[in-house]
Amino acid sequence: MISKRHHDNIKTNYRAGDQEPTRLKTGMNVTIGIALLLGLLIVSRHNYLLFHSLAEFFSIAVAFALFIVVWNSRQFVTNTAFVYIGIAYLFIGSLDLIHTISYKGMGVISETWGANPATQLWIAARYMESISLFLFFAFFKKRFQIYKTIIIYFFISAFILFSIFYWKNFPACFVEETGLTDFKKISEYFICIILFVTLSLILKNRSNFDQKILKFFIASIVLTIFGELAFTFYVSVYGLSNLFGHYLKIISFFLIYSALVRSSLKEPYKILFQDLNFERHCLKKSKDLLDAASRMARIGGWELDIHTRQVTWSEETYRIHEMDMTYKPSLQEAINFFHVRDRERLQLAIQKSLDHGEPYDMEIRFITAKGNQLWTRTICKPQIVNGKTVKLTGVFQDITERKKAEEEHDRLISAIEQVGDVVVITDIDGVIQYTNPAFMEITGFSKKEAWGKTPRFLKSGQHDNHFYKTLWNTILSGEQWTGRIVNKRKDGTLYTGECSISPVNNQDGDIANFVWISRDITKQLEIEHQSQQNQKLESIGSLAGGIAHDFNNILSSVIGFTELALDEVEKDTTIEDSLQEVYAAGKRAKDLVGQILAFARQSEEELKPVQVSSIVKEVLKFMRSSIPTTIEIHQSIESDSLIMGNATRIHQVMMNLCTNAAHAMDEMTGVLEIRLKDVAINGDVSTKTSELKPGDYIQITVSDTGTGIAPEIIGSIFEPYFTTKGPGEGSGMGLAMVHGIIETYDGKITVNSRVGQGTTFTIYLPITGKRHERPPYEQGDLPSGTEKILFVDDEIPIAKMGSQVLERLGYQVTIKTNSIEAVALFKSNPNAFDLVITDMTMPDMTGDRLAIELMKIRQGMPVILCTGYSKKISDKISSEIGIKAFIYKPVVKAELAETVRKVLDEAG
Repeated sequence: MISKRHHDNIKTNYRAGDQEPTRLKTGMNVTIGIALLLGLLIVSRHNYLLFHSLAEFFSIAVAFALFIVVWNSRQFVTNTAFVYIGIAYLFIGSLDLIHTISYKGMGVISETWGANPATQLWIAARYMESISLFLFFAFFKKRFQIYKTIIIYFFISAFILFSIFYWKNFPACFVEETGLTDFKKISEYFICIILFVTLSLILKNRSNFDQKILKFFIASIVLTIFGELAFTFYVSVYGLSNLFGHYLKIISFFLIYSALVRSSLKEPYKILFQDLNFERHCLKKSKDLLDAASRMARIGGWELDIHTRQVTWSEETYRIHEMDMTYKPSLQEAINFFHVRDRERLQLAIQKSLDHGEPYDMEIRFITAKGNQLWTRTICKPQIVNGKTVKLTGVFQDITERKKAEEEHDRLISAIEQVGDVVVITDIDGVIQYTNPAFMEITGFSKKEAWGKTPRFLKSGQHDNHFYKTLWNTILSGEQWTGRIVNKRKDGTLYTGECSISPVNNQDGDIANFVWISRDITKQLEIEHQSQQNQKLESIGSLAGGIAHDFNNILSSVIGFTELALDEVEKDTTIEDSLQEVYAAGKRAKDLVGQILAFARQSEEELKPVQVSSIVKEVLKFMRSSIPTTIEIHQSIESDSLIMGNATRIHQVMMNLCTNAAHAMDEMTGVLEIRLKDVAINGDVSTKTSELKPGDYIQITVSDTGTGIAPEIIGSIFEPYFTTKGPGEGSGMGLAMVHGIIETYDGKITVNSRVGQGTTFTIYLPITGKRHERPPYEQGDLPSGTEKILFVDDEIPIAKMGSQVLERLGYQVTIKTNSIEAVALFKSNPNAFDLVITDMTMPDMTGDRLAIELMKIRQGMPVILCTGYSKKISDKISSEIGIKAFIYKPVVKAELAETVRKVLDEAG
């Protein structure tokens, strides 16, 4: 497009050759004007009335001409202010016309009226002219209602005429022999003031007018002001000041004529033919620019003749088709250029345009004459005459590059939408502009909740301000930040993300956005943590196994020799009571070693009847020694029932609940209360135990008078890693482990808490039976025999104790503390023994290898294997070897007697 400034420069050059004739003609016009004014002066000296009439008729003609011009051009004028001023001058000229014919000496009205009516009409016309000019320039850009304006001016003019000629109440303006009245003079001054204000408005709005016309307007109003001042001095209507005033009026109206009539009508016709060549030049330049733009934008035009079905293409359309411009395609030939899969849709759209005048805008595939496949946008707009389509015109654009960009963009978006990692795009201030679906899956926040906000709503409180400051300093410097961030989900739970945040630069190299990619590694960290725990437990297990073997050997001697002593001591004596305590302690130590081994192995635990009350008592003893004395411990144990479970696990549950209760009362006085009792569950759906099967349960209640748990977090306390403790004070796994254990045993745990009053945990575990207490050791009838037994153990005290126990049962026992010597002895006389009892862990040869060697010598030889602890042997493995029985140390007398008798009886 050609700019207005460039357009004006070219136009100036086109008219440069016409400036000299214009100046010459202007000089001639000035000369003719001066000659006419001199002629009027001569006429005024001889016949003033004729002079007055000529002067007034000139101004009247100008006023009417102005009205005719604007009225006939009103439909082309966008600014109705021009129409308004034309209407105003129609009525101003009408008042001047009546003023002229009523002038003294014209003979139209009676001489008795004198010169006053003509003067009144004059001052009324000047008021109307000055006010109209003021309104014209004050409201130049406003829209005037044409017919309402005509009605208003008509009634104002009628009111003036009635006031002068009928009502005769219009103020007097001229008195014979006296001259002008004060009203006439003041009115002239007031009119001058209005014109001064109008002049200031013209200067203020000078940018809205052509400079040449503006000069005419200013000169006209200045001369009018001087003319009005001249009309304040005359005494006779034929006086010199009246003459001078009319001269100025003639010039003023001539300038109005020059500004609005001559410049608006005559000048355009004068330069019309000069401008035609200029317009042709501009049109050609515009066409060249349009053609260049079409080539760059790959946009062509087309037209379909309804009658001939012939299609006309623009130059660019031919170029897109890769066809010679001599080719004149029919409608069907033009359609055939489009992809076969899109033709039917295009034909249907064209038919709708022909039949119903419906436009279309389609993006479809296209094949050029040279076989190149493109994407095109084709637009059709039907031309309708009398309800019928007479022509189809449209635009045809090659959009292949845009489609490729869109497809690449769609692939990128599809990949981002489907990736499992969180992708967030923010502006430079961190305001979120995009989140992919994985963001909602991981955080729980929807697009609506996240977009337009900063990621601060994800803060977990796990990082300090320095952490975030370092992050922002890194990315604002244009560097990528990588690391782990712990954020908070919508449900309040925390998750860890492996993150990278990268700046994205715009074309100027400035940072425009940030892209945050995060992978949820919470489960991975849990697995890593569990793996570390397993490694620790494996190390503990190895250590515990070695300790357990040695400790069990010691316990074997303690328990065994205690039993031997109890057999010989006098009953109901202090010594017998002391030995019973030693025996009981040995048994508890045996159970403790079993618990340590079970905890260290972390294997699938063996469920067996467990008495909860004894575990609770042990836990309370430990708690009493480990918590402040300001915390009282109350217990109410009313149950001795058994549950199916693992003593170590129940011990963990009670220790966790009691420790948490003590922590809740830290640095304050309080009460820790444990209650056990048996309850019957009937399946009532209105209770918290409705999920449990009907039956008998043991109810364990752990209560404290501590700080309590807030209602908003009480529903999350059993979730893994949830903790209200400070960093390093808790892992958040304790209650999750408790909940898991209770659920595994088909039980249920509930919690009730009030902030500031305390918390109560209630556990329900199904009862499997009742336990009947027996004395720690009772000497009674045990199975006995007279068979020969080879007892092998590298620990001399154990070998000695085993020999004494078996001999008291009637057996003949041979002991060996070396496995190699035992094999040699057995080999020398394989039938000398009915049974072999061997330890598992021995130097030179282990118990399982010894059993194999013995059974090679004597097939089916009965062997009992004893072990304090071994990873290499189990009931199943020993059975596969051929070992008849498997006993864990320390072995009590009754267990040994029953096992020996059973193996011998089965061997026959």
